[in-house]
Amino acid sequence: MASLSDVAGPRFSRRWLLVAAGAAGLVAAGTITVPATAVDIDAEQLRARMLAPVRPHVGYVESTGRLGLPEIPRLESSTQLLSSTTRIRTFVAGPGRWRVDQVDNSGERDTYHVDGVEYLWDFGAGQLTRVVGNTALRLPRASDLAPHDLGRRLLRLGGDDPVTALPARRVAGRDAAGLRLTPSDPETTIGHVDIWADVSGDPATVLLLRVEVAPRTGDPLLFTELMEVDDRMPDPADVTPVAPPGAGFIAVGAADISGALKVLDAAPPPSRLAGRERVALTG
Repeated sequence: MASLSDVAGPRFSRRWLLVAAGAAGLVAAGTITVPATAVDIDAEQLRARMLAPVRPHVGYVESTGRLGLPEIPRLESSTQLLSSTTRIRTFVAGPGRWRVDQVDNSGERDTYHVDGVEYLWDFGAGQLTRVVGNTALRLPRASDLAPHDLGRRLLRLGGDDPVTALPARRVAGRDAAGLRLTPSDPETTIGHVDIWADVSGDPATVLLLRVEVAPRTGDPLLFTELMEVDDRMPDPADVTPVAPPGAGFIAVGAADISGALKVLDAAPPPSRLAGRERVALTG
């Protein structure tokens, strides 16, 4: 896998893609598997630590979705996240300051979060956008697939649903403790959520390394994993949005999912559907 010096630069590198492609070929040809050392930790304690503030780190993530969603105009970027492999770089200084890059053959799209304000950098368009305000419900984006974000989000949604310990496994060259969350709602299509984390270091927190979301039967349909990670505070320049010379800068209001779905010309949602009351959301 490419070194962090190749993938952690502030802008996209075609050299990194070549290195990553070569590494993928080596993985396909077969690698030496190092067995994980058992990690002894109570499942409820592990859940509490997973929900603690995220640990600073810099890493490279690969996320794969197998939902096979159809292509819908204006929603392609979101459906692709759940139906293909997404390559992501993460720069996390803390819950209030981070940057996540989605990288592909055409360039990169970066999301910055700075003390409650979000900025989007589009390499192809050469434009930095400040997002004004927030919304209760929006379309998914690459930053939602980072293990530290997806795992903690699903644990919060799971509330007090039961958790059990899983065997440790090696992730990103580390021994990771495993946790399975099993939803208690009989109507959910999710069978279980498996999360692995590095529990070494600070006993108050962990570093989430891998998340799998599986249906009631069959293999996981969404999994995301840190392939390489460095436990360090990102350089301030890497988590500070700056428009380079010649780039554009605009400010836009936060858009919720209803605006994107207008292209479908759908009727307003009913107050009750499939036996469920409509839930009022706030920003």
